Amino acid sequence: MITSDYDIKYQRWRVRTVWCVSVLFAMCWNMLPLTVAWQWIFPDALLLVCLFWTIKDDSPRSLITVCLLGLLMDLATGALLGFHAFGYVIVIFIAARFRKVLSSLPIWQQGFFVTLLVMVNQCLQWVVLQYIGLSMSAWCLLSPWVAGYLVWPLLVVALQAGLSRRQY
Repeated sequence: MITSDYDIKYQRWRVRTVWCVSVLFAMCWNMLPLTVAWQWIFPDALLLVCLFWTIKDDSPRSLITVCLLGLLMDLATGALLGFHAFGYVIVIFIAARFRKVLSSLPIWQQGFFVTLLVMVNQCLQWVVLQYIGLSMSAWCLLSPWVAGYLVWPLLVVALQAGLSRRQY
């Protein structure tokens, strides 16, 4: 139980630090030099981290922050400018809308909802690619859903361990 001002400041500092480290790690994960097949199999780590923080944290993470992270991801990966930002903003808006319901669910049920949100993101990316005349195979469209569901419990456990308050 947090009772003093020092404890409150320390807890806020811990949340901000874990948020920054998790976002940095997710961006590095997304920029790993992989073959094209592996790039489409691995889930979008930055999207999963943003979903975790939207579901977990009470403090408002604005859609502008998510949009800026998406634009940074576009710049870092060399994608069409706004490609990731568009999907991230829509998915995080949906997750923020259902945050109270999602935060009360067990991890495996959250995983189903996260899978649906990853599906929405992949469908939005598919629509953008079709609009500009590029194609995307069905395998590339379907594989991140399964990988996102499998990675979600590991991500939640790892980030909650970073947030837990240790008593010495």
